[in-house]
Amino acid sequence: MNIPFRTFSIKNKQRISLFSFVSRNSMLEKNIAIKRFCKLKNITIGKYSYIANNTHIINCKIGNYCSIGPSVKIGLGKHPTNRFSTSPLFYSLNNPFRIKLVDKEDFEEFEEIIIGHDVWIGANAIILDGVKIGNGAIIAAGAIVTKDVSAYSIVGGTPAKVLKYRFSNEVVERIIQSNWWEKDIKDLSKYKDSFSNINLFLEKSNNLNEEIFND
Repeated sequence: MNIPFRTFSIKNKQRISLFSFVSRNSMLEKNIAIKRFCKLKNITIGKYSYIANNTHIINCKIGNYCSIGPSVKIGLGKHPTNRFSTSPLFYSLNNPFRIKLVDKEDFEEFEEIIIGHDVWIGANAIILDGVKIGNGAIIAAGAIVTKDVSAYSIVGGTPAKVLKYRFSNEVVERIIQSNWWEKDIKDLSKYKDSFSNINLFLEKSNNLNEEIFND
């Protein structure tokens, strides 16, 4: 009998490829998935978020229900542009050459990146350091994101610009107030007949909020 080769581990309902690296200072919620050849350092991943193959992420907080495509790069680090040189030799104690020309680091090479809930990031996108991406945003494949992205916007291009907004301001406000990404998935599953209808879903989600409040 042929026994299939297991390429992922399952612990605390976390499906993590054995071919991926996750640093010890990372925090992972239950029910997350990390596919093959990923490198993840100092990150936080919320529940029901997944990261596709060959994605590299450093210093990032990722919310719930996020979908991160393959070959995405998030948090690559920065170089100074207003000095005589951009080489890390002249500002970093931890440069690739392990040569110490400076006594202390006075340049912030890495800044935290914050990705909200229910964000979809397409293949080969690049997110630069210090960027904040709002809930429900969509980052088009191949986009280079250099500045903050507002909630429920769709951005694309290099550098990324707003292409459109997913919903009207009124609907966006209702989604934010629903706070559905914090609800138990068993409660959400009760309304599976409305998953494809945003207005019906928000109406039922509001009813759920009232039930929880009254309890």
